[in-house]
Amino acid sequence: MFPLMDAFPILSLPDFRVNTSGLTKRQTKMLNTIQFAEVFSRLMNVMLSRFKWNGLPSSCNERALEITLAFYGYALFFNDENIGFTHTPCTLSGPFNIYYESVNRRAYSYNYEKNYTIDDSVLIRSNLTMTPDYLILMNYAPKIADAIRAIDVHTQTLKKPYMVSCEERQKNSVIRALNDIADNEVTVLSVPNAGINTLQVLNTGVQSYLGDMWANVKNMFNQVYSALGVANEFTSKKERLVVSESQGEQTPIRHSLESELECRRKACEEINKMFGLNVSVEANQLEQFKEEQIQELLAKMGQQVEGGNEDVSMDSD
Repeated sequence: MFPLMDAFPILSLPDFRVNTSGLTKRQTKMLNTIQFAEVFSRLMNVMLSRFKWNGLPSSCNERALEITLAFYGYALFFNDENIGFTHTPCTLSGPFNIYYESVNRRAYSYNYEKNYTIDDSVLIRSNLTMTPDYLILMNYAPKIADAIRAIDVHTQTLKKPYMVSCEERQKNSVIRALNDIADNEVTVLSVPNAGINTLQVLNTGVQSYLGDMWANVKNMFNQVYSALGVANEFTSKKERLVVSESQGEQTPIRHSLESELECRRKACEEINKMFGLNVSVEANQLEQFKEEQIQELLAKMGQQVEGGNEDVSMDSD
């Protein structure tokens, strides 16, 4: 688990300048792997950037903490006599108290393993169920990568919406001509006079579904962002959303984020109480105001001013 936690495995890529219309099976598998790695990495960076920790001791590592929470669902915070304040993955072997909390905790990492208890360590939960968030990525990243690769294949069929029938001796020449078309080159095919009538082009009547396919990709990305509590364009409707619709779609996203934020805040309170520190955490996400929300806010402010609300002051400057 540790190598995967620290960084997604780096692919050793050869010279990859190939004709995408004539990929070998090995090259196709490599493109599939690259696409999955790109999607997984993009989503992982979004997931790890959702929260900002303040006041962590210098011996701690915010990036490592969020990675641990992402892959394990919880981490252990403690004060090691040699390292100082730090955090690692841990095992919860019990026994358990009446609130289902493990009394004994075993911290471990590279070249580190030590036992702690509920009295000298704090369990930092990623969420209430301590479910690793990377499972969301592992669920959607293969689907998104496959959908994007399907778009690549469909794009190639749009460039060649036909099949060619020819003699066996003309096969290589026809393949080279089709590859030139895929590379956006003008192609000229030379065949013997006797073979012209044997060369036939059959129109397959391929239709473009690129719009629907990209909408499917966008929808899956939005599902991941919503699960992670990240604001996104959840709707594909062209007309603007009314305020009630906007707030309704944002509510589940806020709950997803608040659930994880509250667990981290609870851990901060316990850490500060146990070790006398001043650690805090906040959502590292800017609030987005839609035009309708701004108009609603201005309308409420106007009503307060007309009603003579003393809490609303107008600056003469």
